[in-house]
Amino acid sequence: MKSILLLTAVLAGLSLSSAALEITVDGAAQRQVMHGFGTCMKGWGDPEKDPVSKWQLETKAHELYVKDMGFTMVRIPIERWVLEGPNPYNGPVTVTDEMKKDPAKITWEAFNWEAAGGRVRQIGRTCEWAKALLKVSPDLKVFGSVWSPPHWMKEGDAKRKFEWSKFGSSSCGGFLSPKYYSHYAHYLAAWSQALEKKYQVPLYAVSIQNELHFFEPYDSCIYLPNEFAAVVKEVGRVFKAQGVKTRIMGPEDMTKFPDRLMSFVNPVLKDKDADAALEIVCSHGYSDGIESHQAKDDCMKLWDMIKDTGKEYWMTETGGGLGYWKDSETVSNRKNNKGQKVMAPGAFNGLATMLHNSIVYGHAGVWTTWQFLSAEEDCQHALVHCTMDELKPTKKYYVQKQYAKFIPAGARRVEATPDGQEKVLVSAFVHPVKKSVTLVLQNHAEAEVAVSLSLKDTPAVSKLERHLTTEQKDCEASGEVPVSGGKATLTLPAQSVVTLYGLAE
Repeated sequence: MKSILLLTAVLAGLSLSSAALEITVDGAAQRQVMHGFGTCMKGWGDPEKDPVSKWQLETKAHELYVKDMGFTMVRIPIERWVLEGPNPYNGPVTVTDEMKKDPAKITWEAFNWEAAGGRVRQIGRTCEWAKALLKVSPDLKVFGSVWSPPHWMKEGDAKRKFEWSKFGSSSCGGFLSPKYYSHYAHYLAAWSQALEKKYQVPLYAVSIQNELHFFEPYDSCIYLPNEFAAVVKEVGRVFKAQGVKTRIMGPEDMTKFPDRLMSFVNPVLKDKDADAALEIVCSHGYSDGIESHQAKDDCMKLWDMIKDTGKEYWMTETGGGLGYWKDSETVSNRKNNKGQKVMAPGAFNGLATMLHNSIVYGHAGVWTTWQFLSAEEDCQHALVHCTMDELKPTKKYYVQKQYAKFIPAGARRVEATPDGQEKVLVSAFVHPVKKSVTLVLQNHAEAEVAVSLSLKDTPAVSKLERHLTTEQKDCEASGEVPVSGGKATLTLPAQSVVTLYGLAE
């Protein structure tokens, strides 16, 4: 008798362990609108010598970005050199005394786009990059971030160091002088107008300041919360007066510090004009501006603070870990252990997990990685390794492609549960016009996992195309999953990212 009971228990255990993981997608439980994915792109040097600058000009890179990856967003720097004052680096001087007296004199026609200085040429190449992408995909959205206002608009104090860079032509730290708030607003309006009129690039949104909490040895500017609110308000006023449609966003502080980030947003919420001006709250996926970090709990806490403000949330910069599939040893660039060998997350434990956390728990409608191209082989802050001769997509490229290629702009994320059970992360999206259904499933288990899908209140698809990224495969088409009555079954390979995509017939 005991042996029979023991055998029954064993068989029951085997049945439980082999049962498929049941995942339910509820199309009626709609969450954020997905504007899309992309990267930043910044010109670095001479196209004759620098591979990143060379490929910025090449159609092959443009088509890789838009057609192969399916990117619908691109971030560009709003550079100060088009309207700079006297400087120790023989850079162009465009600002006049009349502009300093009257901000209305600051117009896009006054910007210097043709100076011989290398910085101005790099600005032009970045704008040409955005223009070329729009030529391939006219629906692409371009947004910008300011690293520093023009140096002449800033000042410093005992707590906020302000200086020209000691090793390059950068305006480091300081803060925007209150007497130039209106000048800065006119400057941003002029940038928006210049992009559209000179380069045929509509500027969809602009961030008031990149990483506004830090002094950096490159272009940077520090804000206090009340200053940020005042500048947002003034930029909103000038944009409205001039008919500038560019949306205002900020503060681009770190997701890891939700309380600090929201300390900049809260004064905005208390002023009706500033509140109306700031449409998007955005953050960066770092712990300190270098180490990639986008933890689930931080994303949840930040969204809990944003959700009742009526504003969108975007994640606008992170490195996402190394370009290799697995975690690997690298040399740290962080201040506290610079030069030391450390373990860094690879594409699977890094970028894949961060994407999921940001989209599902942070409700991000936009995700942009720091750079598309990098001459550094490990691509710690980019997706594609480039030499002067070729482009070599990394594992991070294919992980992000599993999302970007198959989640069309305008899709809505919908509830998919359970998330995290048996180490399977799941997200789902439907597009109301395209009648598409997309699921992205990450299996972080060491073994394959059987899955049973139930699609409720979604477009009625009869099949789902399957694409797979593993250590050996690169967003590879791997057959179709039949769907009948909203039900489907499949097996997720160990340590994999699987995307399912279908259209209603």
